[in-house]
Amino acid sequence: MGQISDAAYNKALSDQAIVIDDVPAVGGGWTDYGNYNAAPAPAQVDPNQAYYDQQARVLNHQLGLLDTQRNKGYGNIDNSYNTARNRLGDQKARAYRDYNTGIGDTEAGFSSARNTVASNVRARQNALQRLLGIAGSGNSSAAYDAVPLAAAREGSQQLAPVQTAYSTNRRNLDTGWEDTLGSYNDGLQDLATQRQAQRSAIDQNILQTKMDILNKLSGLDMQRGEAPDAGFASQMEQLLSRMAGLGATPGVKINKNIAFSSKPLSAYSLGPQRAPTQQTPQTEGVDPYLLPILAREEDQLANLG
Repeated sequence: MGQISDAAYNKALSDQAIVIDDVPAVGGGWTDYGNYNAAPAPAQVDPNQAYYDQQARVLNHQLGLLDTQRNKGYGNIDNSYNTARNRLGDQKARAYRDYNTGIGDTEAGFSSARNTVASNVRARQNALQRLLGIAGSGNSSAAYDAVPLAAAREGSQQLAPVQTAYSTNRRNLDTGWEDTLGSYNDGLQDLATQRQAQRSAIDQNILQTKMDILNKLSGLDMQRGEAPDAGFASQMEQLLSRMAGLGATPGVKINKNIAFSSKPLSAYSLGPQRAPTQQTPQTEGVDPYLLPILAREEDQLANLG
């Protein structure tokens, strides 16, 4: 066996090293020992994550403003309600002023007309009594009884239309005032109904907006790969229940019969209503206001005063 030269020996070592480097790793595949100490690759980040977070912040901010928006809406409605109510109150006050003024004017006019009739009756009575006196019958029963009765009956006929006009005007004033009160109370009820309807509309809008925001937030959770909030379903059910309770429109008020009934004209007589001391057929047809004329001359001043 001959000697191996140095060149052949080195070549044999080189060939053996190549074989060792090409040995496959256990488990299949090839081992890259050059990357053995390298750091692991970073986890993949969703490029839309920042956008989702920004949208969530905006939606939560809107959610926090809903109570403020509702309170502002309530304030605007209440301001309109109070303005309209004050206007109704002013109208009622002016109507009451006119009502009292009308009563005063009507009573003053009636008193003046009635006093004129009474003065004419006394003048008529005095003229007839003077004629009887000239004829020598000044102290007769005709002068003391028949003449005053005739004058009083004539005056009563003149006074009847005056009394009717006064009573009619007074009744019309009372009826108008009662109608004013009815309209005022109806107006208050209408304003309250309108305010409640407007508040309900605001509540419905706020609840619907809140539901929309919660739906959007839940959608963002799903886009980010997160499970929806555990209380989401319960919140939505509560909001739907509240909206159902607000959905009814206030009913239209049904007209009812007018409760006020006018007084009879006889209830509006003004002034003394004296009955004669002795009821006799001769007093029939004489207005109570003129009954003192039938008294004797010495009693007339006291009775008519």
